[in-house]
Amino acid sequence: MKSRYFLVPLLTVSLILGAGLAADAAKKPAKKKVVEGGQNQLKGLSGKMGEWLFNGATRFELESVSVVDAGPNDVRPNSEGKKFLVAAIQIKNANPDSMWYGEGHILTFVDKDDQSIQANRLVRANNWDEMPDGHLLPASGMKGVYFVEIDPTFVPVRCVYEVRSGEKVFRVALPTPEAK
Repeated sequence: MKSRYFLVPLLTVSLILGAGLAADAAKKPAKKKVVEGGQNQLKGLSGKMGEWLFNGATRFELESVSVVDAGPNDVRPNSEGKKFLVAAIQIKNANPDSMWYGEGHILTFVDKDDQSIQANRLVRANNWDEMPDGHLLPASGMKGVYFVEIDPTFVPVRCVYEVRSGEKVFRVALPTPEAK
């Protein structure tokens, strides 16, 4: 008999609280989950030129980007009217094991219209015919440049560096020509 006297007030309180919570839930619309990016969107980190970025396995810095008529040793573009887009980078191995950072990694330049051009060969800044040793011990690093032939009207606004498939990429915003 005593348990009935205890249950009635308990049920009344729970009904009142339940009705209040239901009213709050009715006021707030459910948030819609929006997934950004396209079909081939790459997960990555963003930064600006001169800033070190870290994806858990590699440290990356885009030191500079420039447009030049010729490279070292008078290397010239193959096509008339073209120039070289040159990016100086620095990479450090943040893995506990030795890793390969040489040829095969891609640096993509993107312009304001989302047109892109890729450079896939890291070379020494003073000799574009020579590649640095891409085998890095833990905590060691290297410097080099990527270069690619461009039409002088191509003005990159960002670059994307993909170290290895499955690793987060590095996205670096470039200063606009007006901001230089």
